[in-house]
Amino acid sequence: MSEIIFPEKLYKYRIWGDKYHRKILTHNEVYFTSIANFNDPFEGVIPIRYDLLTDKEVLILTKRLLRKKYPFISSKEAKRKAERKLRKAPNKPYQNREESMRLQYEYRKKNFGIFSLTEDPYNIVMWSLYADSHKGFCVGFKTTRLVNWLGHSVLTEPCKVEYVEEFPIIKVNLSDDPEYIKKSLITKSKQWVHEKEWRLISLEQNKTNFPIKIGPRIICEVILGCRISEQDKQEIIMSLSQRGYEINLFEAAITDSEFGLSFQKLDI
Repeated sequence: MSEIIFPEKLYKYRIWGDKYHRKILTHNEVYFTSIANFNDPFEGVIPIRYDLLTDKEVLILTKRLLRKKYPFISSKEAKRKAERKLRKAPNKPYQNREESMRLQYEYRKKNFGIFSLTEDPYNIVMWSLYADSHKGFCVGFKTTRLVNWLGHSVLTEPCKVEYVEEFPIIKVNLSDDPEYIKKSLITKSKQWVHEKEWRLISLEQNKTNFPIKIGPRIICEVILGCRISEQDKQEIIMSLSQRGYEINLFEAAITDSEFGLSFQKLDI
């Protein structure tokens, strides 16, 4: 597998009037949320195709899951338990695709926290959707520093979202490689391609909707929206001035010759 090259900086659009959003600056907190809170109804619904498993593969998978649940049993005993389990309910959770999709979605929304970022701070649509119609702000992170800090937690490296026309066929990987599980969380419709999204995914089970405090100098810049109020602007400047180290501050303005934004550097 080729090594993924991360953008030097990744960005998060925020709303200063939201007390949780502002904690990204006031408390150095980033927030991992459940897919149930995202604005795309297709989040987490792409199924892993358990219904394509052969009978032999179902047995292998069931045995592997049993050995994870009961790590001290032998391989022979795990096989016997798997065979008994499948005789009682042969292939039901695997063959019923609709039920499998429902169960997979329920599992994902309760077990994966996601911190979404973008490589594009100039996107006028995202400023409108995620930064209070350009009245909010955008935070830039040094990607390598962010990854190194969060790498001590149970987190994946940044995953670049894939934009596709149709649901991909995601087959079960019997080698226990978690990549196929991750694919269902980083695949979206091509209609979202303008977001140029990257995701950090927490793999800690039964934990979603939680903050993680990050260290100093990971946030490297803040961009104020072109419609930000003077009060919010001054409050953000005050927050940044108390940090003890420099963060580049910019203010967005609409350009006079095209549909775009320009950023002017401000003194703190």
